[in-house]
Amino acid sequence: MIKRDVVKYKVTIPEGLRYEEVAAILEKEGFANSDEFITLCRDRVFLSGFGLEGETCEGYLMPDTYTLERGVTTREVFKIIIDEFKRRVNAGYIERARQMGFSIYHILIIASMVEKEAKLDSERPIIASVILNRLKKDIGLYIDATVIYGIIRERGSFNGNLTKKDLETPTRYNTYINKGLPPTPICNPGIESINAVLMPANTNYLYYVSKNDGSHHFCETLDCHNKAVYKYQIEYFRKNRKR
Repeated sequence: MIKRDVVKYKVTIPEGLRYEEVAAILEKEGFANSDEFITLCRDRVFLSGFGLEGETCEGYLMPDTYTLERGVTTREVFKIIIDEFKRRVNAGYIERARQMGFSIYHILIIASMVEKEAKLDSERPIIASVILNRLKKDIGLYIDATVIYGIIRERGSFNGNLTKKDLETPTRYNTYINKGLPPTPICNPGIESINAVLMPANTNYLYYVSKNDGSHHFCETLDCHNKAVYKYQIEYFRKNRKR
């Protein structure tokens, strides 16, 4: 009898996706049924079997390139991804979170916001420090990505245009209205964002604004922030409209 080598295939889960988007990738690549994967992600009894906190699997789907065999079941794929999360986010991470006064689930929530806000790896620890500083001072987080996530959860989709009305519309995820952390992660963060939260930069920053090139301008005071908003947002877009 000839023994054939098992052919394995690679599938990449990028950082910052929602669990529905992860399910779509896995189905497209032929490794899972999207509807079944989403159902598992929302099944608290199933998730508790893995010791996962939270309402859904959001935050636990570790971004990485996975090597899988054809014919694996959706449940097997889910377990492989969660096992990788647990391998990376190990007891040392849990202890570090405890030292900071957080559960690892809280760290995932913060890391998911860092993932959505940071475009540069070098800024992840700085953005993490801003979020942590604002939490310590009981200042609202005012993070657009949380509002967008709340819209998707309530409406099923987001058209890409965040309006003033959206910022003023109450949802569980609107950090312009609700102080503190949103109830769940807003995406599945990569290990770099998780590391950034556990080892944030040592700053007094409370604000940041996009400089429209992927980087941000950071400020300690509201006066500094207002000037930066004028320079990098109001003035910038006014000039670009004239072109």
